[in-house]
Amino acid sequence: MTRVPFEFKNLTSGNYLIGITDSNGCTREDTIHLMGAEIPEFSLQPDSAMIDLGDIITLNMLIKNGVTSVHWAPATALDCDDCTSVRANPVSDISYTVTATSKDLCTRSRQLSVKVKKTRSFVMANIVTPDENGINDRLTYFAGKDVASIAEMQIFDRWGNKIYTGMDLPKGVQPVDWDSTFKGQRVTNGVYPYIVRVLYLDGEEILYKGTVRIL
Repeated sequence: MTRVPFEFKNLTSGNYLIGITDSNGCTREDTIHLMGAEIPEFSLQPDSAMIDLGDIITLNMLIKNGVTSVHWAPATALDCDDCTSVRANPVSDISYTVTATSKDLCTRSRQLSVKVKKTRSFVMANIVTPDENGINDRLTYFAGKDVASIAEMQIFDRWGNKIYTGMDLPKGVQPVDWDSTFKGQRVTNGVYPYIVRVLYLDGEEILYKGTVRIL
């Protein structure tokens, strides 16, 4: 090569002898050590997963070498977007891209997908015996971890009169704050229709209808 600066391409790491000769024929030689840029190496555990709506899953980045910073995208439903271990609770299927950067600013990305199974939970008891013996005295329901709230609950008598309304009730195994009375009087034994509007974590709203028997 007769002109400077000059460029060498496709060199691998190692020692190289460089000689330079000027216009007077004088030569200078030197040895240099060439070190390649550090490429980040990592894996994801798990690399894919399936969870139930309402579950929380831990996603791990297993570093092999060369990682100085991490970024998860999107940050949706993550407790951290620059950690090597994150907790995720997505409400719908999602794919995360994890990008690692080395000290030489080289990057490498991998993807991890999480699928969300949506089995809607809600069950209402169908028999109440309000005799104050401590057993089955109150109407109860079960709303699982996939439920955001019981948006509204209504109970009617056999003629369609509304005898109970509850709003924004909690999830879990819960007693209804109704003591089987209407206008201060205990209701008569019989079958009472109900309508329950359940709001789920993913924004889905379902109307449940049924009857409860008072004995």
